Amino acid sequence: LIKKTVGYVDTPQLSIPALNKRVNKTQKFNLELLKKLSTDEQNDYVLIVQDPFTSFYEAELVESFITLITQLGKKPMLLPFKPNGKPQHVKGFLHEFKL
Repeated sequence: LIKKTVGYVDTPQLSIPALNKRVNKTQKFNLELLKKLSTDEQNDYVLIVQDPFTSFYEAELVESFITLITQLGKKPMLLPFKPNGKPQHVKGFLHEFKL
């Protein structure tokens, strides 16, 4: 349908299971927890900024990164996904990107 209507082919497949199903509760962002920690305790955390393509289409890569952080003795914390202007920029909608 997408190929016939807009000419878009080879659409990437969404990750199954989705990233939010791969991450446990302790790995999700918790600002209140971070505020309560000392500076030394905060230094044990690695905050992971989500990229839309990786989070939605290559969730296994983010999951592997979380595993690596844990194996290195740190505590991963996945920041919430926040949409940004990159899709507008890539698609050439520069006016919308500037907003």
